[in-house]
Amino acid sequence: MTIQIKIDDIIAPSFRKVHRAIWNGSKSEIWLAGGRGSCKSSFTALQIIMGIISDPEANALCLRKVNDTIRTSLLSTFQWAISILNADHLFTWTYAPAEITYTPTGQKIILKGLDDPLKLKSIKARKGYFKYLWFEEAVEFNGMDEIRNVEQSVMRGGEKFVEFITYNPPNDPAAWVNKESKIELPDRLVHYSTYLEVPRAW
Repeated sequence: MTIQIKIDDIIAPSFRKVHRAIWNGSKSEIWLAGGRGSCKSSFTALQIIMGIISDPEANALCLRKVNDTIRTSLLSTFQWAISILNADHLFTWTYAPAEITYTPTGQKIILKGLDDPLKLKSIKARKGYFKYLWFEEAVEFNGMDEIRNVEQSVMRGGEKFVEFITYNPPNDPAAWVNKESKIELPDRLVHYSTYLEVPRAW
């Protein structure tokens, strides 16, 4: 399925290098730090929606720490991304369970809270695999051990994966996301953005 849209019209200039790194496969662990209005979450949702459309084997699992926050954050952000891509006719969604379906193929974007990590042990995609994994508001999670446990449960059955970790950097330098983001790894890209880098018209 092809959607004709100009990338520069929907992705803030500060994220264009990140977009290229994802699509050329040079980075697979994407850390996006920024405050309100920095476009980090909308950028991530766009990347996942475009990835689902372009790869018939790709599914996504998107997580918040608390399940009650899913509808007002993740789901609404994906609905915006689908609309901005003029792809409303290609997707359906449900609220309970919180899922988005790409109707031409049945691929899924599953939205969950990590209130009970054991529930992810048996999660499987009906078609393809979970190519995309997104931890939204990562400061809510209990550190990298919790992140790695999810990775081990979910990131299997495919050759290429893209993981997004989005967060508003805490003021405390000792916070786990601040410390972890300073560790340089070959597949890791860390990007900082603010609302000041977003086009004024947006």
